[in-house]
Amino acid sequence: MNLYIKNSQNKHESDIPRLDIDSTVATFCANRDVLLSKLKEIKQREKQTSVIPLDIKIKSLYEVILKKELARSEAEFVFTIEKRFILTGNIYLKNNQETTAKVTDSYVYLAAILLSFFIKNQDVNALNSAVRLNDKVSSLSDESLGLLDISNIIYVLNVEKKALMILSKML
Repeated sequence: MNLYIKNSQNKHESDIPRLDIDSTVATFCANRDVLLSKLKEIKQREKQTSVIPLDIKIKSLYEVILKKELARSEAEFVFTIEKRFILTGNIYLKNNQETTAKVTDSYVYLAAILLSFFIKNQDVNALNSAVRLNDKVSSLSDESLGLLDISNIIYVLNVEKKALMILSKML
């Protein structure tokens, strides 16, 4: 087996473009603003969404974390749902009829919980998962988006921006 590896064409490392963290974060924030305007338009159309027990549990954990720390069992539940999302791209179980994201809020609430873990503990894996959850929401089509509470989504997207600013200072 003969492998051909393309050389760097005699480029010095200073010739390779560098990533500017500030402009990258600014671009990311602009993309989130586009998401927010998209969500506001959908909310104005007021379509009905279905709520399942997992949605209620995630929202209750979100409300708890706004006031105090989560108990160990609650944190383990959050990390179980996070792992399910990382592995499958979905927070819902496969045998559940809600395998498509009908309630966008649950993704955003889970992202908020993970963002609070990052802010309190500098858990970069939690930040990564939170960003991926919000990316999932931004990639959904208008038909798949269902909203219950736009004000919390606005709050979470602002917390995400704050967390990214913290991360950019850590780098």
